[in-house]
Amino acid sequence: MGWGRRGCWGKAGAAPMGGALLGPVVAPQRPWHGTGGRRASPFPPSDLSGLATSCAWMPRKSKPRPGARDGRNPRVWVEPRRIRVRLTPDPVDRLALDFCSALEDAHVRYAVVSGYVAILLGRNRLSEDVDVFTEPMGLKRFRALHTALNKSFECITPGSPARLLRDYLAAGEESTSIRYARPGRFSPNAELKFASKSHHHYSLERRFPVDVNGQRVYIGALEMDIAYKVMMGSEKDLADARWVYDRTRGILDQGELKDLMEGLGAHADWIA
Repeated sequence: MGWGRRGCWGKAGAAPMGGALLGPVVAPQRPWHGTGGRRASPFPPSDLSGLATSCAWMPRKSKPRPGARDGRNPRVWVEPRRIRVRLTPDPVDRLALDFCSALEDAHVRYAVVSGYVAILLGRNRLSEDVDVFTEPMGLKRFRALHTALNKSFECITPGSPARLLRDYLAAGEESTSIRYARPGRFSPNAELKFASKSHHHYSLERRFPVDVNGQRVYIGALEMDIAYKVMMGSEKDLADARWVYDRTRGILDQGELKDLMEGLGAHADWIA
């Protein structure tokens, strides 16, 4: 079963790496200011509905709130072929960046998906895991990746590489994820899963580059991330989906997004 107008397979373009902003920037007409990255409602004010060229939006500092991720001070620039993020990384950010770097070093194709995408784009909510899809691989290649990851992380899912592959990552319809964390810790952790379903492959093959403090990180296809979150339907998922949509709507393929929403049986009034 294909997904959307362009099917399940596609190829993201390379990101321009120049220091200046390239092309139109999707941002409010003036920098957006929230309350320390938080807002009473997860949805943006009405004056964000229009698009204009501007440098960035940046939440304004305010008094800390227990459980909030204060101190990151994220700034986000959305460009046609990449997103740039500048922030002061917290432990979850550092784990995500280091884990993605290890996957790059191992030449493994991956995409960060789900809740951390919204967090990376500035949403201030707690999360103790980073969800990552990778391309499927056989035992020899997975063993090499597992060994490489264990230099900086510890697999908190028990078992040898052969067992992890057989019982978790490549278990057919029962396939699931395994988790890696800093040695001696359980959280935060990275949840690694092989792409096995059509929407997994869609996200992986149409992944999108994000420049985080000068490091390239890939997130899954934005249209699929939004559509799948809407389909999940929880308050947290809907708020994540709306956050990502409002910050990236100028680079989204709206027709593709609507097709994906229809295919997943999802609906949201706020999608144009």
